[in-house]
Amino acid sequence: MKNIMTTFLLLAFFATPAFAADNLKIGFVNMKQLLTESTQVAEINAKLQKRFSEPKKQLEDMAKSIQEQEKEIKRNELMMTESKINKSKQDLLARVQEFRQMEARLGQELQAVQNEELTAFRQVVAKVLEDVAKKESYDLILNDGVMYAAKSINITDKILERLNKAN
Repeated sequence: MKNIMTTFLLLAFFATPAFAADNLKIGFVNMKQLLTESTQVAEINAKLQKRFSEPKKQLEDMAKSIQEQEKEIKRNELMMTESKINKSKQDLLARVQEFRQMEARLGQELQAVQNEELTAFRQVVAKVLEDVAKKESYDLILNDGVMYAAKSINITDKILERLNKAN
C-alpha cells in the first residue's frame, strides 16, 4: 500500500510540470546573429570607424616614424658619438612611451564608446523582445547559453526584422 501511494504521489508530482509545459510558449533569440546582422550595429560600427579613424591613422603614422627613427639610429650609429647615440636612444624611448600611452588612451576611449553604444542597442533589443513577447504571448524567451533551439522557437529573424524596421 505504501509503494502504491508513493508511486501515485510521484506520478502526480511529475505529471503537473509536464502538463504545464505543454501550455508554455517559448522563443529563442540568437544575440550573436543580431549583433552581426542588424543595421543598428552596422551603423554603430560605421560611427566608431568614422570617429576613431583619424586618431588610429595618427598612431599608425607615429609608429612608422618611430620605426624610421630606429632604423636611422642603427644606420648612423657608427658615425655618431657616444653621447649622440645615447641622446637619440633616449628620444626614441620617449617617443615609444608616448606612443604606448596614446595607444592605451585611444583603446580605452574606443572601448568606453563601444560599450555605451552597445548598451543602448541592447536596451532597444530588450524593448523589441518585450514587445514581441507581449503581443505574441510568449512565456519565456531565451538567448545565449542555449545548446540547441529548434527552428520553430527561433524568433531571431523576427526580432531582427523589427529592429531593422525601427531604424
